[in-house]
Amino acid sequence: MHAGVHDSNACLARYLNAPQDPAAQAEALTVVSSGTWTVLMAPGAPTASLQAGLDMLGNVDVLGRATPTARFMGGREFAVLLEGATPDAGSLADLQQLIDSQTFAWPTFARQGGPFMDRDGWVQRGEQRLPGALAHWLNPGERSALAALYCAQLTAWLVQRLWQGDAPRARTLVVEGPLAHNPLYLSVLQALLPEHRCHASSDAMEGTARGAWLLSRWHAAGGPLFLSPVQACALRGLDVYHAQWMGEL
Repeated sequence: MHAGVHDSNACLARYLNAPQDPAAQAEALTVVSSGTWTVLMAPGAPTASLQAGLDMLGNVDVLGRATPTARFMGGREFAVLLEGATPDAGSLADLQQLIDSQTFAWPTFARQGGPFMDRDGWVQRGEQRLPGALAHWLNPGERSALAALYCAQLTAWLVQRLWQGDAPRARTLVVEGPLAHNPLYLSVLQALLPEHRCHASSDAMEGTARGAWLLSRWHAAGGPLFLSPVQACALRGLDVYHAQWMGEL
């Protein structure tokens, strides 16, 4: 007989039971489990950094240890910004166009949780807020790129809050779920978090299923993690753009 486990916690468990992998040996680990919710779990991060008003909380991992956690409804927000476009319709050129035209998405587009649940999100290009349907203003590639850019920015912002106050050290971040297959999201996230080594899970088995499977074999050698390193994108003006985005939070 085996006890059950919550999905995101199962996703984290696979990395706690893989000491032979470089990602598991890193001094600081953050796992981003994506889906309807994007859940960021940072075992070892300071609990003093948690802010209840930002929907940050102290979870408990399968080993009974406090695990600082942050979350937002990334899947729903991504879908709102796509507005019918396919997730992979965007390109680096579309990202650059968004930055050059000063097109921003500010939180939040799903009010069921997350750090800005009491706010209404909006998209702005230059000095103009874009009213009505985004499809009237942005082509499918731009909407896809904006969704990836927005979710990467919010993920990076939360990662930095989780580790705020922690001593500088080596850091590894692993993305699981649908966002692990979005190259624009991944490359922007790595560019915004240069102090982290970002990886994407390429496992054919979904992370929560793999973690639950490992729980019944906990004392055996952990299986391979199927991690792919992420390369940062080279986007002109991204740092300034991101600083402006954070200035409106």
